[in-house]
Amino acid sequence: MRSNSVGAPIHRVGAAERLPRAYQSKMKTRKQIIAENLRLYKRQCEERDKGDGYKLIAEEHGQEYADKLLAGREHDFLVIRAELEKRLTEEAYLTCEDFDHFDITCCDTCHTCYPHYEMWIVVLSDGRHAWVCHSIKAILMRQTKSVPSAPDAEQSLRVLDEIFGGSESDSVLNELHAAGMAANSDEEKLYYCIKYSHHKGNRKRGHKTVETLVNRALRLPGRGPAQRAIPA
Repeated sequence: MRSNSVGAPIHRVGAAERLPRAYQSKMKTRKQIIAENLRLYKRQCEERDKGDGYKLIAEEHGQEYADKLLAGREHDFLVIRAELEKRLTEEAYLTCEDFDHFDITCCDTCHTCYPHYEMWIVVLSDGRHAWVCHSIKAILMRQTKSVPSAPDAEQSLRVLDEIFGGSESDSVLNELHAAGMAANSDEEKLYYCIKYSHHKGNRKRGHKTVETLVNRALRLPGRGPAQRAIPA
């Protein structure tokens, strides 16, 4: 047991330590992921139909316009399938469910708003591929907030921060980000990434709880920083 720069204990796990007995991979095949996303889109359409959404559209813009929107679903269905088939080139992927040991909140936007564009493919340190949302991707890549590479990128990130509630005014997030950037080991980076995500998602976790999560995570998928993340 040792301490990092802010005194949070971090345990270095030996390579010989085994995976926890309770762990079972929830890897999904390419076909399963495509089918799940198509079912999700169909369910979202059905839920919209239960409300007054299309009725209000018809009243405001005319029935012909509303009918075109309904007819466009088939096209959307084909687009979703085509995009997923193009992006998912491996036979099987780990998914967000395989990383529940991080105890973080998944990104609802990635999972429900155009997941065929918003979800990430991450190549893990062991070469396996994962199909995950932005929140899980950030942990796997040992990232906290995005660091702009140019003035234009900085402005874009500032706009996105304003849209999604951002972190510019949160001193705790800024402190955790700085600590993660200065960390000297992967264990420390993982600690600060998990702590950062917990704070951002309003999940109250103490140092001891995060330490336990890190100790467990170092024996499970994502135990080493991922090789790369592939966006849409």
